Amino acid sequence: MEIGISLIIGIIGSIIAATIVTFVVKWYRKKVLEKRKITSANTELIRLGKTFLNQGLTKFHFSRDDYGRTLASFIDTASQSISIVSISLKITDDEGQLSYLFKRKLSANSSFMISISLINPNNQELVKVVADTLNISKEKLSHEITEMLKDLLDCFESLNPSEKSRFKILVHDCFPMGSVVMLDATPTGGMIQVETKLYKAPRTASFGFQLTRDSPFFKHNFVAWNRVLQDSKPYTKEQLVKKRVINNKNLNRK
Repeated sequence: MEIGISLIIGIIGSIIAATIVTFVVKWYRKKVLEKRKITSANTELIRLGKTFLNQGLTKFHFSRDDYGRTLASFIDTASQSISIVSISLKITDDEGQLSYLFKRKLSANSSFMISISLINPNNQELVKVVADTLNISKEKLSHEITEMLKDLLDCFESLNPSEKSRFKILVHDCFPMGSVVMLDATPTGGMIQVETKLYKAPRTASFGFQLTRDSPFFKHNFVAWNRVLQDSKPYTKEQLVKKRVINNKNLNRK
C-alpha cells in the first residue's frame, strides 16, 4: 500500500515537474524571441537614425499639424538670409505678418537678404496644372498668388534704397516638387525645410522634412532650390496692376 502511494506521488510529482519545466522553457523561448525582436527593431531604428543624421535630415513632418509653430515664427529665427520658393504663400501669411517680418529683418541688419519666388500668375498653363493638383480653381489660385505679390510689392515700396536692393520678389515658370524655406543657407550649412504637396489633398496634409547638417543630400537640395531662384524672374508693380485687372474680370464673371 505504501509502495503504491509512493508510486502515485512520484508520478504526480514528475507530471508537475514536467509541466513546470515545459512552462519555463516556453516562457524562456518567448522572452528570447521578444528580446530578439526588440533588439532587431532597435538596431533598425539606430541604423535609420544614423542614415537620416548622415544625410542631414533632422526632422520629418507628416502633416502641417506636426510643425507646432507658424511660418512667421519659424522664419523669424533667421539671422542672415531668407529664401522661399512657394506656390502662393498666401495661406501661410498669418494675417500679413510676413510682410511686417520681412521689413523688420531688412531694417535690423544691413546685410540681411530676402528672396521670394512664387508661381508666375501670368503663366496660365502652369497655374492650371498647379490648381488641378491643389484641387482648386485656376481663378482662385491666380487670385491668391496675385494678392500675395501685391502684399510683397507694397512691402517693397515702403523700404529705403538699401533695403530694396536686398529684397527680391520673383516668379517662376516651373512646378518644383513642392516648396522650400531656406534660412541662413549656404552650401555647407543653415536650414532647409522642404514641403511636398499631395495630389488633390488639402494643403494641410502636405508632408516635409528639415535639413540642418552638411551632407550630399543637403547640397543637392541647396543647389536645386537655388536653381529655381536663379531661373525665376523679377515681378514688378506694372505686371501686378495688369494681372489684377484680369483677375477681377474673371472673378466677376463667376
